Amino acid sequence: MEQESLKESISLLNSFINSIHFSDPQAYRDLIIFPLYSDMVKDNGYMLLDEALQTEKFRIQEISDGGSVPELTVTNELDSDVLLLEGDILVGAKQNRTVNTTIIVGKGSKLVIPVSCVEQGRWRYKTRGFRSSKFTVDPDIRKMKAKTVSQSLRHSRQFRADQGGVWNTISEKMRRHNYYSESMDVDELYESRQDSFQDYERSFSYKDQQIGIAVFNGNELSGCDIFGVKGIMYKTFKKIISGYIFEGIEKSYWLRGKRESLDFALLKGKLDNFLKSLHSLSKEVFKSVGEGNDIRFDSPEITGYAIEHNSKIVHIAGFYYPEAEQGPYFRNRRWRGEEP
Repeated sequence: MEQESLKESISLLNSFINSIHFSDPQAYRDLIIFPLYSDMVKDNGYMLLDEALQTEKFRIQEISDGGSVPELTVTNELDSDVLLLEGDILVGAKQNRTVNTTIIVGKGSKLVIPVSCVEQGRWRYKTRGFRSSKFTVDPDIRKMKAKTVSQSLRHSRQFRADQGGVWNTISEKMRRHNYYSESMDVDELYESRQDSFQDYERSFSYKDQQIGIAVFNGNELSGCDIFGVKGIMYKTFKKIISGYIFEGIEKSYWLRGKRESLDFALLKGKLDNFLKSLHSLSKEVFKSVGEGNDIRFDSPEITGYAIEHNSKIVHIAGFYYPEAEQGPYFRNRRWRGEEP
């Protein structure tokens, strides 16, 4: 990749981040979602995963009959690029997976994509292909994947996540929720909390011209998802917030229904500082799995990535992930007011 092209991708990303602004948040219990906006959004030329899977021309399958845990094959026979979002859960085949990074599958192309298993206890065919879950994986898993994929890219130029860490996180969640899944299926765990999901979903709605969300769990920032092309936030709003909602459900569970005292002026200041940090962080550009570039940024407190394609910022995901508190064990103790 030419040096000048790398600089252009980073400059475009920084300009886009600088354009982001927000309005007053929506809230339910201790979950607070700020709508994000920008005047730099571009026209959308992408089909989303859920839309593509409804056709017979887009397929996700095991890489071979024997399969490979960290890899799947995607075949796109459509006359449109297809957008797979990091955090999407793929259900079926030999075991359920989640996508390790946002990927643009070019029209008429076939790719091997990097994934992580989110169903440790099954390695047998349920179906030959995959369908898409209505949930995305929650921020605990997404943060870990973002951080470890960035490390993998620097060390080996591969989009590999810490599979053992993903399994351990899911196992901890099952134990803490006193939920048993024969196959350790995180999608099944989310489904078991459907009644609670609906309570949260009724309190959050898409706002006109909204291109992203920034989410707080109490007075602590969790992360953001931002789309620089039109229509994606509108189409994916319910699915994108599902992972953050589960985090809110977890916090309510740990606090036994107690509520934090929320300071919305403080939250706005934290969000403003977070966006400034995203802009100022050092960034590295890697060739994406599919079309475009994958831009990575990390600090001791923040991790994330952005996808740039044809001079468009397609997706940004940024997470507050302080090194001293990585993993649900320390976070849950902090929620209860205990020292890690």
